[in-house]
Amino acid sequence: MPHAKLFTEKGGTAFPRFLILDSQGRVLVVGKGARTVEGFRSWIEQGQKVQKIFAKSDPTIEEQLLMLETRLSVSDLTYEEAMSARKRLGNMNEAQEKRYQKLLMGADARSLLNHTRRITSAQRVVVGGRLLAHLEAGRIPTAFSEKMYFFDAILDALASAKNLEKYRSVLEQYNASFGRYPNVMKRVAKHRKRLEEMSSSTK
Repeated sequence: MPHAKLFTEKGGTAFPRFLILDSQGRVLVVGKGARTVEGFRSWIEQGQKVQKIFAKSDPTIEEQLLMLETRLSVSDLTYEEAMSARKRLGNMNEAQEKRYQKLLMGADARSLLNHTRRITSAQRVVVGGRLLAHLEAGRIPTAFSEKMYFFDAILDALASAKNLEKYRSVLEQYNASFGRYPNVMKRVAKHRKRLEEMSSSTK
């Protein structure tokens, strides 16, 4: 297979995933929304728009934000690189600044999530604390596996802090975010058991 690692190289974490690439391998579009004829047509149109932006020598701020969003969505930029892009964006209006900050925080969350499966328990607690700030700001991953690790790390941090009230609230949000998937139900049951143990130890 000549491109055996293409899926992960382009930020893939779960199936199905639809991307539109140009001849140089750059991602133009990450397909989101309905997978219908109209949906695919809109992705193609967006891809053509982004391709024209790549060819520009002086893209507008809106165009630069669109390219930044596309590159971050496939992990083509690190959090640090996204931060350094601020200087190139120049003077943004309030709406553009909010959009940039949202993209930046999303990049931070993905960067943290990339490390949750290969760090120590103590490091995981620190990561979970930072991810909690994203949850409270309404920034929750959409990919199935990323979302699981996101909530798991946050609950580990809350358990370490012995914050029962917040732990209970996040656990309910975790459960409501997935529905009755067997793998998720096992994880939720494990967290509920820990909550019971934490509650008993405080009595």
